[in-house]
Amino acid sequence: MYADLHIHTTASDGTWDIEEVLTKLKEKNITLFSITDHDTITNTLKMEEKLSGLSSSIDFIRGVEISATYCEKEYHILCYHFDKTDTSLLKLLAENIKRREQYNIDTIKKLEKRYSQIALSDFNAFMMDNTKGGWKSFQYCIEREICSNLQEYFIIMKELDLKLYFYSPQQVIQTIKEAGGIPVLAHPSAHFKREKMPDEELLKWLNMGIEGLECFTPYCDAEISQQYQKFCQKNNIHVTGGSDCHGTFVDRKLGQPLIRREQLTIETKMTGTK
Repeated sequence: MYADLHIHTTASDGTWDIEEVLTKLKEKNITLFSITDHDTITNTLKMEEKLSGLSSSIDFIRGVEISATYCEKEYHILCYHFDKTDTSLLKLLAENIKRREQYNIDTIKKLEKRYSQIALSDFNAFMMDNTKGGWKSFQYCIEREICSNLQEYFIIMKELDLKLYFYSPQQVIQTIKEAGGIPVLAHPSAHFKREKMPDEELLKWLNMGIEGLECFTPYCDAEISQQYQKFCQKNNIHVTGGSDCHGTFVDRKLGQPLIRREQLTIETKMTGTK
């Protein structure tokens, strides 16, 4: 029996809808999972509703991945077991989406000065295909042939030097806790070139109020994973993990790394009914 607590769907930048996610979970013998789309709980709630009407051996944890700005970089904080009606949390998520949408517009405004095939009016009329994954400005740039893949898109974005700012980690973590949720630092090694996040950095996050660490991720090897687990055990915080799967959008496979349910601690608290 396996677990994957970090999965993206068509509600954010993944390529699978909830039906496809369920099919893939059964193929992988994953019996504990969470939908953790970026700054939206749309498919989290749809999945919850669907499973409530089924007699299933699959257990679901309510989740979302929230963006925060720390040291001028975008970090992600996973949120589990939150009150889905909490107004402060919903406002935070809505604000993050608003900022992303404005960032998309600002990107196009800069690009239309460089490329004749790019125009803001054309972008506004462009309808993205959620089953292709990614986000609107990325899909639009692919369609207008100014890049052919994600790597090329990020090279262009680096040249534009646009900044996208979210709330601070302290603000995000406080909002999560007030909504009854558990804040977990997502894939810490992703910010350190797949090396271990230093203990002094982990302690800063602990002091900011994090209550869990994503110890099992595609961004670190088994040795680093064990070190993260020891940190969690020492500091009495949750051990979590997941694939960060986006369907077919990026090469992160569902159920990898392979995580046994008993290796995680966060499932000890059941999702509430609110």
